Amino acid sequence: MIWDKVEKTFFGARDHFGIKPFYYAVEEQGLYVASEKKAILKVVQDRQLDQIALQNYLTFQYVPGSETMHQSIKELLPGHFMTKKLNETVKITRYWQADFSPINKSEDFFTKEIRTSLWDSVEKHMRSDVTVGSFLSGGIDSSIIVAMAREFNPKLKTLSVGFERDGYNEINLAEETAEELKVENFSHTITVEEFMAEFPRFVWHMDDPLADPAAMPQFFLSALARKHVKVALSGEGADELFWRVWYL
Repeated sequence: MIWDKVEKTFFGARDHFGIKPFYYAVEEQGLYVASEKKAILKVVQDRQLDQIALQNYLTFQYVPGSETMHQSIKELLPGHFMTKKLNETVKITRYWQADFSPINKSEDFFTKEIRTSLWDSVEKHMRSDVTVGSFLSGGIDSSIIVAMAREFNPKLKTLSVGFERDGYNEINLAEETAEELKVENFSHTITVEEFMAEFPRFVWHMDDPLADPAAMPQFFLSALARKHVKVALSGEGADELFWRVWYL
């Protein structure tokens, strides 16, 4: 976010994939922006529930697009930037869009491109002045990242969580993977009592409801990671990134 005091213009942009949240509200008092919606709710006058957003949530299990559960608060979409001059309306512009046009290349070409991109990304994310770790479930996505990350830091710390119920605990698989890759693993089993005790705080952090069963484990996983590392790599988003491969 940038405020141009010469042109009296505000500029704000969200990253290509929407990793970082960006909320805003425009009222008579001015423009409010924040990375958490609850911060804007502290100051806006209009706190009306958005009935259409509620209907969308009950239909899709999340609120799509730029809408939120509150009429006055919007979310800047990924790959977009906004500008606002004094006494003028907000202008939203799209600066990036993914291209899903078919590419006529061999399987070897795509294999090499994916491998090169993964190595490049992990290498860059391992550059840090603080301790970097990685989430590890034992699945394909997180295991690949850990296998690459350990090449840059053999003492890599990995984090895993699971539930006290058969079929919902990946800790054993994560520990086996960590042992195979020769990295340290820290794990935590989430109890029923702990889940219920932390649920209100989890809802508070989410801002808007989200019916994602993986969100709560991620909450506990992040809390565990905070005890051991300052930065953590994750395999989250891989399913969305490679959806075309599965579709084909």
